[in-house]
Amino acid sequence: MASEIKVDTISEKTSAGGVTIDGLLIKDGGISGDVSLIGTTPTFTIGDAGAEDATLLFDGNAQDFHIGLDDSSDDLVIGVGSTLGTTTALAIDENAGSTFSGTVTVGVDDTGKDVKFFGATASRYWLWDESADGVVQRGTLTVGVDDTGHDVKLFGASAGAYMEWDESADQLRIMGASADATTSTGKLLLATSLTNINANDVIGKIEFQAPHEAGGTDAITVAASIQAVAQSTFSASSNATDLIFNTGHSEAAAEKIRITSQNEIGIAGANYGSDGQVLTSGGAGAAVAWEDAAGFDVSSITGATDLAAIPDNDDELVLSDGGTLKRIDYKYLVPFGSIGGCFTHGNQTDITDTTYVKILLSSTEFNRGLTFGSSTITIPSGGDGDYYCSAFIDFNTYGEGKLGSGTIAIYVNGSGVKYATFNARKTTSDYNSKSAHVSFDGVLGGLNATDTIEVYAYVHMDQATASYRAANGTMITLFKINND
Repeated sequence: MASEIKVDTISEKTSAGGVTIDGLLIKDGGISGDVSLIGTTPTFTIGDAGAEDATLLFDGNAQDFHIGLDDSSDDLVIGVGSTLGTTTALAIDENAGSTFSGTVTVGVDDTGKDVKFFGATASRYWLWDESADGVVQRGTLTVGVDDTGHDVKLFGASAGAYMEWDESADQLRIMGASADATTSTGKLLLATSLTNINANDVIGKIEFQAPHEAGGTDAITVAASIQAVAQSTFSASSNATDLIFNTGHSEAAAEKIRITSQNEIGIAGANYGSDGQVLTSGGAGAAVAWEDAAGFDVSSITGATDLAAIPDNDDELVLSDGGTLKRIDYKYLVPFGSIGGCFTHGNQTDITDTTYVKILLSSTEFNRGLTFGSSTITIPSGGDGDYYCSAFIDFNTYGEGKLGSGTIAIYVNGSGVKYATFNARKTTSDYNSKSAHVSFDGVLGGLNATDTIEVYAYVHMDQATASYRAANGTMITLFKINND
């Protein structure tokens, strides 16, 4: 096949061996030799402005590469292989934008280069500083896009310690070290670079806000904050600081409570109350305030009632045990002898011979809690328990040899339960005494509310005159010694 060379306007047909011009061989569409474009403004044009791809192909031994114009996208592409548009490494679009489709390496291991990316604002850039082996960020750093984020994790010097923005949980996590130590905890430090701290300087602050709230005005102001505020000029011997809690209601957050360096509690400012005052609620919608302590009124306790004069054993009292409220039944607080009384009677005549007769009781020497009337003692509500009982009767017949023997009986609920006797006889039928007394001392166990206690006597008297069959003096003492 013959080739054709055009030089200016002269055409020449060449032989099958091609044509050589100044050492440059042109044959069958190929050029053998070095080519230089010379001149003041040399230009090498590929293509003729037609709607078609134009490719510069590098035919390698093991791998081909190409540079070309992809007409379908109007991009200049550099890629791997002999076919334009396949395995593109770099594409440059009509706006001079560049897209890299593979790994971009700058420098080699141990011999790096600076890489700098500029932003749209002066002095804003991202720099890989090879001499510092670090990144310099000048401007906003954004990770992900709105509604599609990424985790960002910063590790500490101790194993297990890191700070992480967890995109799936939408929260910031500060994790302490994994070592088993009291210091292995997540820590957040708010600090200041001030070198001269004075009173009212804010050392650290946490604020709460809803800046995107559509309501505007109050809605988008800072709604609450916690701040540490210096209360003096700091020195080697002073770092007095108050912790102040601010909240908003229909305004920017304002101070509501403060805890001072001297362990005071301030309400709505430096209002610490006075000695003995208590912090009280004003009810719903009203602020708390320091007020003088009011006297205790049982009615102020929901569901509470006043205790009876003699409380039931199961009535409860509320006590404070180191600040913890505890309940205790009244029966465990009852002191020895808290319920009891002493009742007496003078001369009682017409004691029927050899018959159990109820002994009169008419006078009260003392009484706490017992019910007394008609010579009968009644256990009150709440008085359940064991009682000590002492009873004494002095009998008299007013005649020598008229008195034989006798018994004193303590009746509970109409039945005798305790007894004591005397015997003045020499033989069964003797009446050898004029007078004698008998007494009982013991415990009446397990008495309950409404139980009745009475004194009865059974006496052998040889005295026809009724007024001479007498109990000259009677006394019974009863007091509680134990709860059920």
